Amino acid sequence: MSKNPILRQPTGSLSVGNVVSAGLRIYRDHFKSYFGLAIKALLWSLIPIYGWAKNCQIQAIISRQVYKELVDKPEPLSTTRTHVQQRFWSYWVAQILIGLISFGIYIFLSILLRIIVFLPVLSLGMISSSNSGISPLLIILDIVARLMGIIIYLWCYSHFFIAELPLAIESNMNSTNSIGRSWELTKPFIIRIQVIILVASLITLPIVLLTLVPVFMLIAFFSTSSSSDVILASFFLMGLLGIIFGVVGTTLMMPFWQAIKGVIYYDIRTRQEGLGLRIRDAGSPESLN
Repeated sequence: MSKNPILRQPTGSLSVGNVVSAGLRIYRDHFKSYFGLAIKALLWSLIPIYGWAKNCQIQAIISRQVYKELVDKPEPLSTTRTHVQQRFWSYWVAQILIGLISFGIYIFLSILLRIIVFLPVLSLGMISSSNSGISPLLIILDIVARLMGIIIYLWCYSHFFIAELPLAIESNMNSTNSIGRSWELTKPFIIRIQVIILVASLITLPIVLLTLVPVFMLIAFFSTSSSSDVILASFFLMGLLGIIFGVVGTTLMMPFWQAIKGVIYYDIRTRQEGLGLRIRDAGSPESLN
């Protein structure tokens, strides 16, 4: 039985604050295990193809462990590995598909929004070589188009935020089915998911800023020295520190985000399916093939 009061109600929906809080508490309670998995995932990511697939698998392992904690059915790590291993390549394929879909959406939006924003300007003949006041307007329109594109892109991407969870937990899933399942589950809760992501991002902001310390130090070196030797040495030192800080920051944040995904997945399914999620998840390991 979980010691966390938030986790004692396996069928109760959570508030936005409780989603983030539950993710933090589970990560804290299992820090040694999850951090160790994150280090392994980072090391595997250095190996092309197989290592990248292994990285995706390890992330799915963390999210499945979190979900099992939430439904009050803690699972040994060895059991989780067995379940997840049976769909080893599917997690990586799903991420590739999401990347391609997201890139396609980004390109499409970039073109479409610029046509929508700039076409009226062009049709009214507002752009001419003699019109010196149009440049600021074009800059403003371009900024508006970019912001609109980012908002719509994030709205679309939020549908894929938990795409690896159905693969890791539900039966009869493959890469494409899992993406579709993620879209189906998240569709009624997109704004809620984006708020959770925003709150979680604010929590991880200090770690992100820490990884930028070498950049700030490098700027300070440039502003106080004109010696080429000092600049070269600072580049090397700051690059090394940047790698170290980046590795530490990524390793710390990855389990937290996977925990957030696990809690979001649990919360959405609780709201939509209630006790039915226990039935849907049931099945022998063979059903995962």
